[in-house]
Amino acid sequence: MFTRENRISVIGLFVVLLLVDQTTKSVILIRFAEGQRYELFPFFSLTLVFNEGVGLSMFSFLYDWTEGGSQLFFGLLNVLISVGILYFYRGERPRVPVVGWTMVVSGALGNAFDRFMTLGTDRTGVVDFIWVYWPGVFNFPVFNVADSAITLGFAMVLVNVFFANRPATAVSSAE
Repeated sequence: MFTRENRISVIGLFVVLLLVDQTTKSVILIRFAEGQRYELFPFFSLTLVFNEGVGLSMFSFLYDWTEGGSQLFFGLLNVLISVGILYFYRGERPRVPVVGWTMVVSGALGNAFDRFMTLGTDRTGVVDFIWVYWPGVFNFPVFNVADSAITLGFAMVLVNVFFANRPATAVSSAE
């Protein structure tokens, strides 16, 4: 059952994730120039890039093609998806992975905020700064805290869908 305490916890998680996302982005914007890199480990760096596409820079070509209109489109899409999730999962749903959806919504709205704040400015796109790589072997796209929340939250939802509430299989013992 979804109690008042659960709702307070979910709202708290939402606020904390949004604050951590926006605070880390602000610190990176203050401390780094675009493209500047600070290596923390041989496989992990902080690097400021502006993502004009969606997750993992997909569809970033649309920024030039739409003369920047993709930022408004992707921002509104983030908000609409978040509202849809909140509407669909309102009320009491004990089996719904509420924490996962909360993470997805907070990440989506964090990135939407970035897009809306850059409309009409010289800076374009979402602030990304976490870069995981292995030179010559592996190079993952640069991402941020909101992207991490979306990915982990959706993974939680998928685990719940595929593995939660499955009937236990009987183990027979040979006599």
